[in-house]
Amino acid sequence: MTIPTDDGEHTGAAFTGLDLAGATITGAWFEDCTFTDCELSGTVLDRCELVGCRFVGCNLALLEVPETRLAELHFEGCKLTGVDWTSARWSSLGGAVELAFERCTLDLSVFIGLALSEIVFDRCSLVEVDFSDCDLRQASFVRSDLDRARFSSTDLRGAHLEGATRYRIDPTRNRVAGATVSLPDAEAFLEVLGLAVVVPPTDDGGAAQSLRRGGEA
Repeated sequence: MTIPTDDGEHTGAAFTGLDLAGATITGAWFEDCTFTDCELSGTVLDRCELVGCRFVGCNLALLEVPETRLAELHFEGCKLTGVDWTSARWSSLGGAVELAFERCTLDLSVFIGLALSEIVFDRCSLVEVDFSDCDLRQASFVRSDLDRARFSSTDLRGAHLEGATRYRIDPTRNRVAGATVSLPDAEAFLEVLGLAVVVPPTDDGGAAQSLRRGGEA
């Protein structure tokens, strides 16, 4: 199996079981490559190019990507905790970045201020991820866990939150027009306004019933 090297060019390569934990790779080019079951925790990809690559079952916790170009990437079943995505070279991409995460763990990651319209998080763990000041128009968070994720001055217009859980998004501090949500977690939008969602009283005079978890009023 080819081992990535500084300034190496890799097109259509398949890397399986590669262990580069803690290593630093500088100036390498990866296009249409597949990484399967690779150990890349703490790996530093410095001024590299990652275009059209797929990562399956990889450990990329604490990955560092200073000045690395990222485009058209797909991550499936990967661990990506604690990654600071703001250090990547996003400004050179133009348009949608075409990033997709499926069944991944991205807890404690940082996306502050990035333009990530149409990004996909499908069944991901996004606990304590910081999305402040992000452009997340048309983004998908379907069936993802957003516990304590931070949204502040975030553009979520047209975003998909169907089946997403534990999020708390203040509609007065974020742009949410056209976002798609589902109960019961959509109550989070109303709770920050001091409102409660209830089932209307019945025709026989029965009291209105709260839809909040645990029957709380």
